[in-house]
Amino acid sequence: MSDEPGGSNDIVSDITDFKVVYLQERGESFGRVYAVYKVSGGPPDPTEGRRELDFTVTHLFLEQLREEMDAGQRIIILDMSPLVFLDSAGMQALIAIRRRTGEERLYVTGMQHSPRRVFKMMGLAAYIRAAESVAEAIAQIAHTASA
Repeated sequence: MSDEPGGSNDIVSDITDFKVVYLQERGESFGRVYAVYKVSGGPPDPTEGRRELDFTVTHLFLEQLREEMDAGQRIIILDMSPLVFLDSAGMQALIAIRRRTGEERLYVTGMQHSPRRVFKMMGLAAYIRAAESVAEAIAQIAHTASA
C-alpha cells in the first residue's frame, strides 16, 4: 500500500471523521426502548455515487455503534436503504453487533437487492432479523415483547 497522495491509503485516512451511522429516532414499543440508525456506509463513490458498507468503513461503523451500546442502547434497528453494496467485512460487522446486542435486539431494514442477496446467501437471515421497513421492525419488536 502506498502512502503517497492518491495512494490506496488515502481512502481510509480521508474518512476517519466520516459518520457511517446516524441516529434517526429513539422510541418505545411495549416497554422496549429502541433506536433507529440510518447506515450511510462509506463516502459515495465519486463516479457512481454508490454507498457501501465495506472494509474501508466497517471500523467506523462498529466504533460508532459501540458508543451507542456502551451508553445503554440495547435494541438497534439499522436502516440500510442507502447501501448498494455489503462485503464480507460489512457482514462481519453486523455479526459483531448482533453478538453484542443479543437475540431479538438487532434488526436490519430497507436492504437493496445486492446487500439483501448477500445477506441471505451467507445465512445471516437466520441470525439477524430483517424487515422491509423501520415500521415493520418496530412491529416485530412489539410482537416479541407481547409474546
